[in-house]
Amino acid sequence: MVAKPVGHLIGADTQAVDTKARFALGETVELEKGGEAVYLKASAAFAGEGYVGVVAPDLTIAPASLTTTATAFGARVAVAQAAVGENEYGWFVWKGESQVRVAASCAANVAINSTATAGQLDDDGTAGSEVIEGVVLQAARAASAGNALATLVNARVGATKA
Repeated sequence: MVAKPVGHLIGADTQAVDTKARFALGETVELEKGGEAVYLKASAAFAGEGYVGVVAPDLTIAPASLTTTATAFGARVAVAQAAVGENEYGWFVWKGESQVRVAASCAANVAINSTATAGQLDDDGTAGSEVIEGVVLQAARAASAGNALATLVNARVGATKA
């Protein structure tokens, strides 16, 4: 379920990936059910829809991992809507509903955190991981890693797990 734009930004396609910027970095578009996507440049590759990234002040985004979240306390978090290569541009959901990449058996309605797998979240609370605040799974993930429907509300990198 890829988020569909409902705003009036002509040409906005949340599944489109561009090799050259078609919109200003930081441009936003309204989505179904009150969500919002932002146009960003990937500083590293995203493997597909649902992979979670950390938004840098220069409006680039890198997949969330133990490395990228370690020094990003308070940074916005957004979710890829398609596979986006390094130095490519695309739309990332940072408010509303989106599929989110999570580890096997990730539970719903619990705190989730960064992992060693780039762009994938989990509820395991591994020491050294960072809580990803404002991302809530609506349903638990099955026995394998994959996407689960989540709601993002002011999603940000939180405190490091002890």
